[in-house]
Amino acid sequence: MNVQLNPILAWKRPTVHPRGRDHGREWKVLLLSALAVFMVFVDVTIVNISFPAIRRTFADASLPDLSWVLNAYNVIVAALLLPAGRIADRVGRRRVFFVGLAVFLLGSVMSGAAPTAAVLIAARVVQAVGGAALLPASLGLVLEEFPAERRATATSAWAAAGAVAAATGPSLGGVLVESTSWRWAFFINLVIAIGMLPALGLLRETRDPDSAGAPDLFGAAMLVVAVGALALGIVKAPTWGWTSDRVLTAWLIAAAFIAASAVRAARHPAPVLEPAILRIRTFGTANAAFFVFSIGFYALLLGNILFLTQQWRYSLLEAGFAVTPAALVAAFAAAAGGRLAERFGSRPVVVPALLMFAGACLAYHAAGPRSDYLGHWLPAQILSGSAIGLTFAGLTSASVIDLPHTRLATGTAISSCFRQIGGVIGIAGLVAVLGTPGPRALMSAFEHAWLLMACTGAGAALLACGLPARRRSSRDEPAARRRPRLSLDLPGVARNEMLLHGHRLVYRVAGSGPPLLLVHGMFEDSLTWRKVIPNLARSHTVIAPDLFGHGESDAPPHADYSLGGHAGTLRDLLEVLGHQQVTIAGHSLGGGIAMSFAYYYPGRVRRMVLMSSGGFGREVHPLLRALSLPGAGRALGLLTTRPILDLLSWLARLARAAGARRSARKARRLELVLAGFGDRGQRAAMIRTLRSVIAIRGQSVSALHRLYALRRFPTLLVWGTRDRVIPAHHASVALAFHPDAELVLLDGVGHLPHLTGSELVAERVSSFINEAPTQAPIVPDRRNAPPIVVPDVTRPAYA
Repeated sequence: MNVQLNPILAWKRPTVHPRGRDHGREWKVLLLSALAVFMVFVDVTIVNISFPAIRRTFADASLPDLSWVLNAYNVIVAALLLPAGRIADRVGRRRVFFVGLAVFLLGSVMSGAAPTAAVLIAARVVQAVGGAALLPASLGLVLEEFPAERRATATSAWAAAGAVAAATGPSLGGVLVESTSWRWAFFINLVIAIGMLPALGLLRETRDPDSAGAPDLFGAAMLVVAVGALALGIVKAPTWGWTSDRVLTAWLIAAAFIAASAVRAARHPAPVLEPAILRIRTFGTANAAFFVFSIGFYALLLGNILFLTQQWRYSLLEAGFAVTPAALVAAFAAAAGGRLAERFGSRPVVVPALLMFAGACLAYHAAGPRSDYLGHWLPAQILSGSAIGLTFAGLTSASVIDLPHTRLATGTAISSCFRQIGGVIGIAGLVAVLGTPGPRALMSAFEHAWLLMACTGAGAALLACGLPARRRSSRDEPAARRRPRLSLDLPGVARNEMLLHGHRLVYRVAGSGPPLLLVHGMFEDSLTWRKVIPNLARSHTVIAPDLFGHGESDAPPHADYSLGGHAGTLRDLLEVLGHQQVTIAGHSLGGGIAMSFAYYYPGRVRRMVLMSSGGFGREVHPLLRALSLPGAGRALGLLTTRPILDLLSWLARLARAAGARRSARKARRLELVLAGFGDRGQRAAMIRTLRSVIAIRGQSVSALHRLYALRRFPTLLVWGTRDRVIPAHHASVALAFHPDAELVLLDGVGHLPHLTGSELVAERVSSFINEAPTQAPIVPDRRNAPPIVVPDVTRPAYA
């Protein structure tokens, strides 16, 4: 028996921005952010309507070359949206918003004053840098102001600002170009920005204090090369030849850099494409559909303008007003789509809308070579506008509905990145399909383009069938949003999920080597091990699941939440992962589960680590005993309301400002625990788990009568001397029944040694696990069990 006493440093929890609720203020912030989005998106539509005039000004430049006025903007925005979103999460969304606004205005001035096509393309790159910063920061600021249940409305209103910009852009661009010059298509941004100045003081700083390291700018550069090379090959293919060496080389470069970007994303601690976010089902599905839809959408925006001015011989002013009805209808449809998605879910809104978009493209395809605005063009405009508005609202809502609030800006950036890349491919494809046909072949070229656009709508609809079929209620809202989380993912730690007996089980895996299974305690999840996993993963394959009813795993209403039930779940998890024998480490409730696992499945256990484990006496914190009483679930439901959580957040801030850091940590920890009970199903599962081991008199399940069966396993006991949940003198009981166990006491540490003493715990656990292996475990004969003698545990006894 070995007892070690170790001092540790106090643990300091990272601070998180306090969020209050001012309902009048949140709508003002939404209006301000909507103006910024309006400015960015109106620039896109105005440049589209101005493109023929720009082409006349720079007549010496070819159509493929001038297409980079549009594509350079889209490529840079696609590559920088993701780092900009991460920077906004890390350094502050308000700060990034202001920097983005300044850079965007600088690029607008440079674009308007460009003397050559090359300078204009370079200025559009500058403008794209600002737009890439504005978009994720603006939506991140908005969503931080709104509670989770109203985010669908907020995102729909934010998206509607883009639809309004699309509605006013063509007509505004036509008026500006016809009355002045295409250069005012860029100078107009200064006028919009001046209107925003009085309200900029409304914005308050929000950030994610636990954001990962610096964004991967090299990864962003790789994405620029990949997307740019892909677009270059598509644009130049009609001129160079689809099978020419230059085109094939461009596509090979694109493929190589896309593959390299994927590999880098899997290894970098702060990747451009964050794998954990992409694994969220609704987010990934919505963005896949958005990508395919954007190919057809961006091609339609430019293609219709070119058709009206080249085939029907409309002036720019006439063409601008001719495409305005679709944009106006889209604005109203986006507002309605947000409410419909909030009520019925995204899939019932998005799938029909995308099929409508495909039908609208077929309607344009049926347009004749002669102008027929009222009889043909206007109905197609109304149909396409309705489809576009509903699609944008539904997919935007679906892409953020499951995001944790600490990844709002990053998630928004990824969504916009998919749209922009789709736009690059769409415009490049349109230029390749249209080429430079003669007057007789012009109509046929546009018909081919509209057919391809219709295919993108049908393909996106097929992908959107994977979205949830109904609206998510607070009852089935995913755990990533039910509970405030310090981070969505850990560098080097893979978040995985599987269907186990028809229910989702989330688990995290890191490292390589002999398997180590970490079992969290009550009211915790796998992230409770976040401070010890990096060290343990250096020599082991660490597996940390979220038990059913905890964290991001499902909370089946009829599951077995006893110690044996959880142990059976762990056995099935290991069976699926292909691990036959593990070292198992459990904290608190997890310690009891670990002992049950070793008792029922001894052949699967190599060693055991028990941290502040239950099962060695009745004593337990009075609050846990109270939670075993009837009606505790309903009482907890009242404590998880927003006013209570906001009060705890305010108390934590007040204590921190007063220098009472310990009290601030306790208030913040209580807020996190109560927030974990916000979902009714998960609350019921946790109460059932608690009642399976705790009653009003204390712990109701004892491991003492089974410890004889666990003596063959090398065991490490870890306890904090200031543990008030399960007192440290329970360790002496464990030592009495398992005298060969090793005990490590952490001086001044409470019930969470793996958090407050993480370095020492990780070091000692690693040393213990790496000791020479013992003989294979043998299932003991119960007839040889020794008599149970309970020692005196009225006071601490450390041998």
